Amino acid sequence: MSVPTAIRIVLAVAAYNTYFVNSSDIKTAFLAAPLEERIYLEPPEGVNELDGQVWELNKSLYGLLQSSRNFWHMLAEKLYEYGFEAITVNKCSFIYREGEEVLIILTVVYDLIEVGNSRPLLKRVLAYLKEHFNLKDEGKLKWFLGVSYQQHTDWSITANQTAYIDKHLHRFKLQDMNVKETPMAVGLDLHAPDTKANPEGEQVEEVQADAHTCTYYRALIGSLLYTSVWL
Repeated sequence: MSVPTAIRIVLAVAAYNTYFVNSSDIKTAFLAAPLEERIYLEPPEGVNELDGQVWELNKSLYGLLQSSRNFWHMLAEKLYEYGFEAITVNKCSFIYREGEEVLIILTVVYDLIEVGNSRPLLKRVLAYLKEHFNLKDEGKLKWFLGVSYQQHTDWSITANQTAYIDKHLHRFKLQDMNVKETPMAVGLDLHAPDTKANPEGEQVEEVQADAHTCTYYRALIGSLLYTSVWL
């Protein structure tokens, strides 16, 4: 199940059952996770060590391929120890019941969304997680992964990407562009550069974009794709 779909389902459950919606964030999350392997690294520049000596990592480190996985396993283990159960259709979502109290936690790496019907239960669970992680309670869900959320007095929840889109329009200096129904010129002929000889027998040189242009284009397309994922 994709992250946007999982978020929509959890928020739909919250709206239907008149649950509150909360969010929290785990700081320096990967540094808390233990390692399953023995990993050594050279001391950073400027640290005086004997020639040939290396350091052994005791915890995961940002940049390791397994850091995200190790952290998630540790987080899931702590939630299981408290009494949470993984939701079958999405193993990154957990549910806990205590009498009439219900709390659902959706995890997206180190960002969490909590929905439930008991603020005291939420407070207890967050206090428990703070014993193991550097967790910050963000309060009522307002912003998550580039999407703005608002829970209304009738418990309905709306989401929009206005701030995210506006941010990237300014990033790519497109904020003053005019809106067009057809954003591409009619009759524009797009084709790969021709490296073969032209009719006059001259070799046509292929035009290569510089690194900055390539990076800019990829970032722009990536932002558009990320926006479309949430539609």
